Amino acid sequence: MMQESFAGYLLNAAWQAPVVALCALIVTRFGGLAPQARNRVWLGFLGIAVILPAIALDRLLPRALPVVASVPVTDAIVRADALPDASALPAAVAEPAMQLAPWSAWTMIALFAVIAALLVARLVVASLAARRLVAESRPAVLPAEVAQALEKLARAHGRAVPPVRRSFSVRSPGVVGALRPVILIPDELNPATRS
Repeated sequence: MMQESFAGYLLNAAWQAPVVALCALIVTRFGGLAPQARNRVWLGFLGIAVILPAIALDRLLPRALPVVASVPVTDAIVRADALPDASALPAAVAEPAMQLAPWSAWTMIALFAVIAALLVARLVVASLAARRLVAESRPAVLPAEVAQALEKLARAHGRAVPPVRRSFSVRSPGVVGALRPVILIPDELNPATRS
């Protein structure tokens, strides 16, 4: 039962997660939102992408009512002995719409685990590379007007001023780190290195 539930979750996620991601992309791209609002939208859609596949949509959507066609009496005469046995009907109705072989459920679980492990490994490698960039960088000396603009921007967003460091390994300015962000600038942009 648990295998079938998990397999159903994965099947639902296979088509629902891309739809949710597309909706998030449209909202953030064309919504004219500020960066903080875009971040919140992506986090909200991420939560929806995780929860939505677990919800059975057939319980939420209205069911279609059966349509009974009227048949003229002259076209069909039903004999009582031609009807199926009543004891066979509940068994046919109780059959699930889709049955999965145990190997297919385990295959989907294994595939999901491999993809999740690859994504986690990629995240770990990127995190280690970001730490290496920060460790190899040196403090940057900013002009007074640039330092003031950075402080004003940080205060406007209720953040602490992140350290600015220079590095030979980066070609353009960028922010490294999620919990403790550091602004890395190319070494040639640092005014102290030009003198």
